[in-house]
Amino acid sequence: MILWDALLGKLGLPPHYIPMVGAPGQLAVTATAEAEQHIKTLSGAGGLWRNSVAPRSLLTMARYRPGDAAARLRMPLLACIAADDTETPAETTTSLAARAPRGELKVYPGTHFTFYNDPELRERVLDDQITFFRRHLPPA
Repeated sequence: MILWDALLGKLGLPPHYIPMVGAPGQLAVTATAEAEQHIKTLSGAGGLWRNSVAPRSLLTMARYRPGDAAARLRMPLLACIAADDTETPAETTTSLAARAPRGELKVYPGTHFTFYNDPELRERVLDDQITFFRRHLPPA
């Protein structure tokens, strides 16, 4: 599907869209019950969000390796991850934080979508991010 859509793009033809999020077993970029429920919660009824993506865009996303440039970062870096995240593997983010000279890693319980669905966890993450910024930004 991805290569077919990429070929369409090379020929200047419009994309063959697939769902970004779907139920388990469906063809979608993310096909989990948790992701499907999360999108329903965020988009609400009558929202403007469209559940479609051109598969060709996934080729670029698959080659995205932020850790490759992490050693050159001069600024502080805070990476926040969920311990049981399957959408963004912990190894990728852990490596990014480890390679950055001023990198810090915070690991929280839950999955990729827990940050959005659990108000207490979201507050904890935001508190940690604010603390990080206050520690590294000069006073105004």
